[in-house]
Amino acid sequence: MASSKDCHDNAARCVELANGAKTVATQNLFFEMARAWIEVAEQLEQDPALEERPGDVRLRVEAT
Repeated sequence: MASSKDCHDNAARCVELANGAKTVATQNLFFEMARAWIEVAEQLEQDPALEERPGDVRLRVEAT
């Protein structure tokens, strides 16, 4: 599982992508993704045992 820091980093990246998006719909999508990452980070901060699960979750976005 990702750490809360990873989730916050992913949220920040989503905001960057939203700010560079060409359409309002794409901006809204990235802002919604950022909110979701923040929610996951908050859950991890409330229950640190969740971070001990194996796996790695990182946001990877390829420019098109």
